[in-house]
Amino acid sequence: MRRIVGFTALSLAVAALSGTAVGVPGAEDDQVQFTPSVERLEILRCIGFEQLRVSLHNTTADHQYGDLFLKPTGPLQPSRTQWSSYTPVGQDVAMPIRVRVAPDAPVGDYELGYQLGATVQASTPVKVVSDPATQCVPHARMTATATSLQGSDDASKAVDGDPATIWRSAAGSLPQSITLDLGGVYDITELRYQPRFDGLLNGHINGYTLAVSTNGTTFTDVRTSTWGASELMKSAKLTTPARGVRKLRLTITAGRNNFASAAELIPIGVPVDVPAVTASALTVPNDLFAGKPVTATVTAGNWTNDPLPVDVTVGAPAGWTVQPVRVTIAPGTTQTVNVPVTPPAMPFPEPGLQPEVILTGRATPATGGGKVEGAPTATVWVKPDAPLFAQARDFGTPSSVVIIGGWTRISPSDVWTEGATAGWSGGVRPTGRDRGAGSDALRRDHVYATGEATLRLAVPPGKHRVALLRGDVTAATGSLIVKAEGKTLVGPGAALKAREFAWERFVLDGGAGGRTVDLTLSGDAGAEWKLAALVLDRSVQEDGGAGGTVPATLSLELGAPATFGTFVPGREAIYDTSTTATVISTAGDATLTASGPVHLRNGAFSLANPLQVTLSKAAWNAPVSNDEVTVGFRQQIGATESLRSGTYSGTVTLTLATTNP
Repeated sequence: MRRIVGFTALSLAVAALSGTAVGVPGAEDDQVQFTPSVERLEILRCIGFEQLRVSLHNTTADHQYGDLFLKPTGPLQPSRTQWSSYTPVGQDVAMPIRVRVAPDAPVGDYELGYQLGATVQASTPVKVVSDPATQCVPHARMTATATSLQGSDDASKAVDGDPATIWRSAAGSLPQSITLDLGGVYDITELRYQPRFDGLLNGHINGYTLAVSTNGTTFTDVRTSTWGASELMKSAKLTTPARGVRKLRLTITAGRNNFASAAELIPIGVPVDVPAVTASALTVPNDLFAGKPVTATVTAGNWTNDPLPVDVTVGAPAGWTVQPVRVTIAPGTTQTVNVPVTPPAMPFPEPGLQPEVILTGRATPATGGGKVEGAPTATVWVKPDAPLFAQARDFGTPSSVVIIGGWTRISPSDVWTEGATAGWSGGVRPTGRDRGAGSDALRRDHVYATGEATLRLAVPPGKHRVALLRGDVTAATGSLIVKAEGKTLVGPGAALKAREFAWERFVLDGGAGGRTVDLTLSGDAGAEWKLAALVLDRSVQEDGGAGGTVPATLSLELGAPATFGTFVPGREAIYDTSTTATVISTAGDATLTASGPVHLRNGAFSLANPLQVTLSKAAWNAPVSNDEVTVGFRQQIGATESLRSGTYSGTVTLTLATTNP
C-alpha cells in the first residue's frame, strides 16, 4: 500500500499554493484519478447553494491514499476545502460537496479548483446568477405543513434554507403532501426541489402533482410529472405562470421506498403583493431612565432580489431623541439593527398621571418606493434618573429587585434609626408586595396598608420638593392621603386603574440645618393605599401656583339648516340630509337628545312616515370643547303617498343636558 501525499506538513504546503492551471500531470498522482459529478454549476443567488460529488478512483493493483484540496474563487464557499481518503484497489470513493454563496454575493463566473496531491486538476466552472424578473420566495417568510412526518423531520425543515435538514413523510404510505404558505402573493413560474444529500435517496420524490391556491383554501392542479432519482436539484417549471398564488401544495404520488423526503422546496416567481421591506420586531431595555440614551433593536427584512439600503428608525413621542440608522440588508434576509434612542429629561416628576409610552419600529427602503410591512411596538415607562435627587427610593419587599441607576430599596423592615435618611416610625408598618416579572423594576413592587403608617424622612436644609409615586401594575389603586405636622400635603385623589401611576407632589422645609419630618400615610375612608417610589429634590425651591375659574357652561350651536331638496310625487324614495351641532360642556358628563317623533307638515297636510333623526355622538363622560356632532335626517316617502305642492317642514329640538354640572 502506498500513500500519494502525506496528511501533515506536505499537505499544508500544498494547501498554500494558488492558481487554476488545468491538466498538469503528476507521476504518482495519476494512480488515483479524480472526477467531479458535474461539468459545471449554476447557483441562483436567492437559493444560495448547489451541490456536487467528487470521486477518487484507484487505477493500481495496490491500495492508495488520495489528498484532494478544493480551491474556490470569488464568493464560493465549499463545505470543505480538503479531503483525504483511503482508496481500495479498483474502487471509487466519493464525497458530497455543497457550494454556497452569500445572498449578496456578486453575480459572475467563478471556478471551483481542485488539486490532487501535487497535481492541479481541471476546475469546475461556477456561475452565480440573479434573475431580475423573478425571485425565490424567501424561506424566512414561508411556513410549511405536511400530512405526516417521521421523528423530528417536520415540514418546516423543507423551507428553512438549510439543505442539511430534511422533511420526511411517514414511512410506507403514499400519497402524502406538503403545503407551503408563501407569506405573500406571487405569480409562480417554477418550483425547485433539492433531494436529501446525505448519500441516501430514501424518500426521493419520483412522481408528484403541484397545485396552487389564491385564497389559501381551494387548490388547483398546475403540473403533474416525475423526477429522475438523483441528488441533483430538480425543477418543476410551469408552462404558464400561476397567478396570484398564496399557497402551494406538492402531493407526492411516488417515492423511493414508498415515502417522501425533501431537503429544500423553493418556489420561484414574480412578487405581486409582497413587501420590499419589513419591520418585524422591536426590543427595548426594560429599565429606561429620563435623559439617558439606550439602544432599541429593530428586526428589519429585505425581501427583494438584491442587497437593499434600508433606513431603520423608532417612532417616539415629541421630546424623545432618535438617531435613524441606514444599513444594507442582504436579499431574502432579516437583520437586527441597533437604533439609539433617548427619553426626554425629567428634572423633577410632574404631578399627575405619568403614562406609559409606545415606541414603534420602522424600516423603509432608503431609495423610496416599494411596499413596507410591519410596525412592531414596545411599551415603556421612563423612570426619573436617581443621581439627580437627594433621595430616590423604591418601595417593595425586602427581596424585591433593586433597580440599577442609584435607586435604593425601602421595605417594611426598614425601621428608622439615627443617621438614616428614611425609615418607618411607630408601631404600624405597611406590607410589601412584589408583582414579579412583567413590568420594570420600579413599578413591579410597592408597599400598601389600610390603616395609617408613618414614614420618617431626613430633609436637608431649605425647602425641597418631594414626589411620591402611587400605582399598581396588576390592580386598581385607591387614593393616598399624606399629612405632616398637622397639615394635609396630599389630599384624596382619583382612583387609578391597573398599570396607571401618578405622582403626588409637595414641599418639605428642612429649616436652616436640616431636620426629620414624619409623613403620615393613609387611604380615603380606610381604603387601601399604595406607595411605589419617592424622590426628594436636591435643589432648594418651593412650588409656586396659579389658578383660574371656569364658569359652568353647556353650549349647543347648530350649523346651517338642513334641507331635503325636492320631494318627487309618485315615486318611493328615501331622502337624506344633515347639519352639524357644536358642543361645549364643562360638566363631568353630558348627553345630547333629539325630540320626536316629528312629522313634516305643509299646511294641513303631513307626511305619513315620521322624520328619522340620528346623532353621530350623543354622550360625553368628561368636559369637551367644540366637539362637532353630525345630525342626520332621513325621510321615507311611499309611491302612493299624496304630496301637496309647497314646502314641508318640521321642528326638531336638540337638548344638551348634564347630571354632573
